[in-house]
Amino acid sequence: GRGLLVQTESQLSNRYAFKVESTGGSTNIIYAAADGNVGIGGTPASKLQCTTVDAVNTFTMHRDGSNNGTNTALNRIQFAQDYDGTQSDFGRIDLTSNASSLRTDLKFYVKSTAGTEKLGLNIHGTVDQGARVGVGDVAIPSTLLHVSKGASGFSGSYNARTQAIIESDSASGTALAIMAKNTGSSAIWFGDQDGETVGQVGYNHTNNTLNFATEGATQAILKSSGFGVGGTANHKLTVFDTNYRIASFERTSGTN
Repeated sequence: GRGLLVQTESQLSNRYAFKVESTGGSTNIIYAAADGNVGIGGTPASKLQCTTVDAVNTFTMHRDGSNNGTNTALNRIQFAQDYDGTQSDFGRIDLTSNASSLRTDLKFYVKSTAGTEKLGLNIHGTVDQGARVGVGDVAIPSTLLHVSKGASGFSGSYNARTQAIIESDSASGTALAIMAKNTGSSAIWFGDQDGETVGQVGYNHTNNTLNFATEGATQAILKSSGFGVGGTANHKLTVFDTNYRIASFERTSGTN
């Protein structure tokens, strides 16, 4: 006959196999082991294992029914943990629609000490620019990468060329740290299609100098004892050049 058959497999004690019976024989679909592990398509090595052979392994969460609206939770994976004998939510992953019912956000939440789940990462679907990533409590990332530890208070529109934002609500300010070994340098490179390091601003930790480069070559060096143009300063300001005229102060308009 045909149907679902549950049987104990003698070669593996305390393991049950759920099989689909048909006229052509039977096929194992689910394994349940005595240790509580469950396997779909194969023997489980963890609490839940899905196995395929030479094929993509796909797990689908399907929300059925009517069309969803905007800003609606569509699917959720919840992570829970017993704490002081009570089950508590410790984190979750939400798939939600955003301002359009056809676009989605994938949001990752973690538990704070206060006990609430806080948004830590938001992958936001846009109209036609692909995904934007928000790090921190960023409901709608304004650029390709938006890192926020509280809103800075800016309410204008960002330039279309701006690809990343780092902001905070701290009255003391916001900083970006580029850390390196004291045998190397920390740098920002400005590149184009002709080269990655055409322009450079870098701090050399071996001699504690701030270096400025254009066209791939160092043009000025700032250190604690002075500022050097074309080389390392010997005084508060030193300008190096083979031309006899190395500096000028010119007035371009107006009258004496």
